[in-house]
Order: sequence, then structure tokens, then C-alpha cells
Amino acid sequence: MKHGSWKPRHVVALAALGAAAIIGAPVAVGAATGQLVNIADGTTSTQIAKVDRFGQLKTDGSPLRPFVVADRSVPNYYPNGVYQRVEGPTSATLALSHISFSTSIYAEHVWEAFVYQVAGTTDAECHSNQFSTKSILIGYFKIAPSGTHERDLATPIVLKPFPGVSSWCLLVGAGDTASSPNDTASLLMDYSGYIVSGTYPPPAAAAAAAASSSSASPSAAPGAKGLAPLGTPVPAG
Repeated sequence: MKHGSWKPRHVVALAALGAAAIIGAPVAVGAATGQLVNIADGTTSTQIAKVDRFGQLKTDGSPLRPFVVADRSVPNYYPNGVYQRVEGPTSATLALSHISFSTSIYAEHVWEAFVYQVAGTTDAECHSNQFSTKSILIGYFKIAPSGTHERDLATPIVLKPFPGVSSWCLLVGAGDTASSPNDTASLLMDYSGYIVSGTYPPPAAAAAAAASSSSASPSAAPGAKGLAPLGTPVPAG
């Protein structure tokens, strides 16, 4: 039996079939699961975004989880000397990127507010640790009558548990700059940012916890005549 000779058109046909076999397989897989597209960094092509098993597109390892807390009421410090607990106790790590205070339309003077992060697993422990080495002043604000003071933080403040203590609180002392106990107005505080780690309670739960701080002990030292000015460390005992 005599075999025919190979002709150029035979070589072209075989090459086309081989290319179709190579390209066809991934296209078929892609058709079953979605279009195959890579999203890569413009300068470093090896940095590719990924979709996790929940269908979330991830570009930095985990999606950002924002939080917003609104309308925390902070009463005048001077009638009773109490710093209001507006957050916690919580063991979560938060990145705080925005804080704002608004005064009441009934405010007679400029108000000031001191915001402290304090270590503690209970309301009482948080208050007892204020002005100690387990307390950090994270912000001071002055707010005009019927005014609002907003602060956006280009570098967020990271709020996380102190060494050796599993939870922390935010305590706020606020009052008018005339130190008047007769000003019955209060501040409204809003703050927001991102949850870095841990389980952060919903706003309703945090509000219920903050409301209980009205029974806290005064921040002024026992036996002191009058109340210590806002933001002033008070000696123990």
C-alpha cells in the first residue's frame, strides 16, 4: 500500500487542531464557573486580587468592616463628677477614624470634652483605672453653643486591649468651660471607623451598656472639696 506524501496544508491543519486543544480546555472550565479575568496591580503584576469562597473580592487579605456609633449622650460633668462610659467594655480592636460632638441648643457656654480609653472588664473597673497607667487620653474637644466639632483622623486611632487586661472602655468627661453645675444640657457624640479584629457588639447593645454608667462613682477624689477640673488626674485615696 502506497502512502501519500505530506503536503503543507496537512501541517497547517494539525497545528490548528493542537492550538484548539490547548485553548479550548480553560475556556470550557471558565464557561462553567464564570469569565476568567485577573485583576492585578498596575505596577506589580504578581499582586492579584482574589475571590473567597463567599464570593467576596479581597484586595488586602480581608474585607473592611465599618462601624458607626451615633447619638451617645454625654451629660454635664459638674453636677456629680462622673465621666460617662460611651463604649465597652469590649475586647475588640477598633480603628477610630472619625469623632464628632454637638452641643444642645440650650447650652449657655462653650463646652469641652475629654475622651479616654481605659482598661477594664466592668464599668467599675474602667472608672477605677481612669488617670492610671491603664488610661490614655485620645482626644480633647471644644464645642461652641449650638455647635458641632468634627474631627476626621487621617491616621486612625487604634483602640485595643491593654497588656494584661482583656477589655477596654471609652470614658468621656464633658462640661461647660464655666464649670457650671447648673447647665442641664448635654453633648451628643458620634464616632466611626473600622473593626480590625474581634467581635464588636451592635449599637443597641453598646447603648444599653453605656446607659448603666450613670451609677458609676464620681471621678473626683474622695473627700475633695468640690470637683476636680475636667481632664485633671486625681490622686487616689
